[in-house]
Amino acid sequence: MAFNFPGFGDFQQPQRRSPQPRQRQPLNPKQKKQMRTVGIVIAVLIGIFVIVPPLVSVYTGWLWFDSLAKGGVFGTILGTRLGLFLIFGALSASILYLCMGLAHRAKPTTPARPNPVLDPYRRMGSGKHRPVFAIIAALLGIFFGFAAQLKWQQVSVFFNTQSFGIKDPQFGHDLGFYAFQLPFLSMLVTWLVSLVAIGVTLSIFLHYFQGSLELRPRQGKQRGSVVLAQKARQQIAILGGILILLVGVNYWLDRYELLSGDINFKNQTITGAGFTSANVLMSVKLLLTVIAVFCAVAFFTSFVIKDLRIPALATTIMLIGGVAVGSILPWAVEQLSVKPNKANKEAEFIARNIQATRFAYNLRDNNLTVMPNFGKESAPVPQPGDKGVASTLANIRLLDPNVLSPAFTQSKQLRSFYGFPQTLSIDRYQVDGQLRDYVVAVREINPSALTGNQTDWINRHTVYTHGNGIVMAPANTVDAIVTDAGDRGGNPKYEVYDQQSLAAKHVREKATANGAPRNPVPSGTAQLDLREPRVYYGPLIAKHNPDYAIVKTAGEPQEYDVDGSNYTYQGAGGVHVGRVVNRLAYAIEYRELNFILSTLIGGDSKILLNRDPRARVEAVAPWLTADTSAYPVVVDGRIKWIVDAYTTLDSLPYAQKINLGEVTTDSQTSRREWSPTMKQVSYIRNSVKAVVDSYDGSVQLYSFDEKDPVLKAWEGVFPGLMKPKSDMSEQLRQHIRYPEDMFKAQREILSRYHVTNPLGFYTGGSYWQVPNEPTITENEASENAASRGLFDQPPYYVVSADPRTGRPSFQLTTPMLWNQREFLSSQISVSSDPDNYGHITIRQWPTNTTTQGPKNALDRMTSAGGYQTEKLQLEGANTIIYGNLLTLPIGDGGVLYVEPLYAQRKGQESAYPKLIRVMVMYNNRMGYGRSLSDALEQVGLDGSLVEQPDGLEGDGTAPPIAKNPAPGGMTRDEAAAKLSEALAHLKQAQASGDMGRFGEALQNLDRAVQDYQNADK
Repeated sequence: MAFNFPGFGDFQQPQRRSPQPRQRQPLNPKQKKQMRTVGIVIAVLIGIFVIVPPLVSVYTGWLWFDSLAKGGVFGTILGTRLGLFLIFGALSASILYLCMGLAHRAKPTTPARPNPVLDPYRRMGSGKHRPVFAIIAALLGIFFGFAAQLKWQQVSVFFNTQSFGIKDPQFGHDLGFYAFQLPFLSMLVTWLVSLVAIGVTLSIFLHYFQGSLELRPRQGKQRGSVVLAQKARQQIAILGGILILLVGVNYWLDRYELLSGDINFKNQTITGAGFTSANVLMSVKLLLTVIAVFCAVAFFTSFVIKDLRIPALATTIMLIGGVAVGSILPWAVEQLSVKPNKANKEAEFIARNIQATRFAYNLRDNNLTVMPNFGKESAPVPQPGDKGVASTLANIRLLDPNVLSPAFTQSKQLRSFYGFPQTLSIDRYQVDGQLRDYVVAVREINPSALTGNQTDWINRHTVYTHGNGIVMAPANTVDAIVTDAGDRGGNPKYEVYDQQSLAAKHVREKATANGAPRNPVPSGTAQLDLREPRVYYGPLIAKHNPDYAIVKTAGEPQEYDVDGSNYTYQGAGGVHVGRVVNRLAYAIEYRELNFILSTLIGGDSKILLNRDPRARVEAVAPWLTADTSAYPVVVDGRIKWIVDAYTTLDSLPYAQKINLGEVTTDSQTSRREWSPTMKQVSYIRNSVKAVVDSYDGSVQLYSFDEKDPVLKAWEGVFPGLMKPKSDMSEQLRQHIRYPEDMFKAQREILSRYHVTNPLGFYTGGSYWQVPNEPTITENEASENAASRGLFDQPPYYVVSADPRTGRPSFQLTTPMLWNQREFLSSQISVSSDPDNYGHITIRQWPTNTTTQGPKNALDRMTSAGGYQTEKLQLEGANTIIYGNLLTLPIGDGGVLYVEPLYAQRKGQESAYPKLIRVMVMYNNRMGYGRSLSDALEQVGLDGSLVEQPDGLEGDGTAPPIAKNPAPGGMTRDEAAAKLSEALAHLKQAQASGDMGRFGEALQNLDRAVQDYQNADK
């Protein structure tokens, strides 16, 4: 720049010399060799830490699926994901490379103007564009491919679309379009929009970098401008037109997604397109689609008319119009037209939501019976002959599975490294021809209980590998009534089926085969036919990470079985680790050198892994959502885990959305081995019953709702994976129960959707709510008010009278309250009986009644004279624990509350809860006694229908507790010694040939076995 001063001539600004780039010296051969070595080392390290672990994971995954004879599932999933990665990745990389290549071809021979900032880089990049373009395209292609393979489930069901046979009320499309096709189409459009947008961005950047696009600043009166070379303008016009056209397609699809939007009114939100969405936003989306098409045409025509201002202006109008018309107009209609007449305007759309929601959660009329006007202020005292009274009273459950885990542990643990889950299971068995519910628990290995040298790698993974048997107790009784927690009694009447009891059974059978008199089967027990009591798979085992076990080790049997005896696994399950490559793979997988170094791993060795039943089901069928509770049953001589699994959809037109994790959370959730799945759903079916063998880990899936379109779609993806329901054995079918998570979702929906009138639904005056756990204090509830569902009372399994027939029925039940009131509104129960499975019954109290809810009932029972009289005495040396409060309909209108009270001695590590008292409330009368029979008699009900615990006399009072320990109170060691002595006497009697003596010895053995099963730890 020149500066002119009169009389002094021109002064020129000193010119800076551009620094001369230093000449790079070529590398000598030694330096080149060093560089190659460094490159090889870096490549190897990248391979080891980046590439090898995923490949090993794929390999070990294939081994695991193959061990379950489900390699086809793994192949389908891997093939689909790999195919999507390659297809979308290659297409994305190719399109982006093409965009950059076309932009480079538009490079002018010489830039329009020199650019001191970009010119040095232009010279550096000259002639090296292809490798750079390839690297950029490849990286972006990998990103798009990775994102696409995550959507393998949407793609899979798209090609296996099924019809629901129901059409949406707005467009008339089958619901299968929204379930299977719309998610894939939305994914495809999103991918294309993102891809083209990146292509446009890269093209514009390259045009600017190369000089075919210039941003000329304003100079004087001359405005700033954008100067484009012809080829650059043509490319941007084509890409811009495609992008706007795809945006139009997205607007078109948005219309369908509005059907899963929100309708807001009266502090609540329901799912669907309301009046404004259906009548205004739908039209706006259609208008924006048309505008987008015109904008795209404008971009395409600019290819010819050589001016991008028209499409740019059209796009600006579309964006501004989209904001104005898409936001302001709907807002105005909502405020000026809809809001003043909300109930009438939204009535049609509320009705749509009600109908769709009841379908989505399987609450249709053919699956549900409502008994209106059930409750009465003063229910008549039922008579023994009344329908269902005996069935309900005789099966009242006293044992709480949420309380009794310490009792099972202290009494039936056997060894410190065995354990039981915090929450036990409830199931039913036939006993002497009568249906009876049981508290059930599997005695599993508890890895967290291992101590000292038990925790080293060899012991943890090759010695302590499996549990031992199943422990049960009838849920409606105890061994004897008690006065205090220090007394003997108040314990479950255990039935133990394990290796010890199996060995004793074999001895008896052998003796009978040799001519000894057959002993009668003891009555009052389930008499399970358990032939393999060893448990290698279970939720408690899997709580330790990693949870694998190495079995069939080299040399002598290594696994602890029973005292003085080791065992070698004989099951078909497990992955072979005898091969070096497999050992190396698992060494990498678990970062454990012992897989390579240990001499215990031989040619026949196997690894048992992924040992949680629920996790195994979700791994085999990742499109299923497993229930939070897996429960054990004895079927075909083995302990098996039944896992309920759900097919779900996250979006279905007008069907109410819920968070499955929130609605399944209750006061007992934290005690379980699995936490609820935080997942949004608007459709759910318990379509699959999965059975996992606790010995060999095999997984079998049964199609339980064969009409479910979602299940049919997945059966098309994985043919042969599911077995039909008809293949279930009758024995297995007898233990199918209705799942808790499904029932919790349904009761949440029924709290509002029992109201089918749109106006009544809008006002919300008849809504229900799930009661809080009655034993939760008000301070606890208020402190955690923000924790949704944390204090909800859980539903409970009971054997009670069938509402239709009065016969004993295994049900899952829950009481419901009127919204923001503590009075009963209804009682919901669902049957688990095979002939009536899944049928829901709602006993509904009239709105003008004030039947006490669980919280008020418990308050009244604990305030009554009987409890208050003994309270200080009981609490002195004990901790009082409240069991689950049962709400049981009685007869034609009564409700019976039953609250078992447990006591646990303070200051004793080995103390555990014992049942000491029972409180009841019926017809506003309170009962309190040492036994259920006593408490029922006090409220006018027939206590003789209830099973009498040992030591209970006819007058309903407890006799003095014997100070000397009864045989059932002996320790485990004493009982084991007695059992060994009885076995020795039996062998001597058999050798003598005296059949009379032999029969007497056999009877003594039976008594010793019973004493062993009932012995304290």
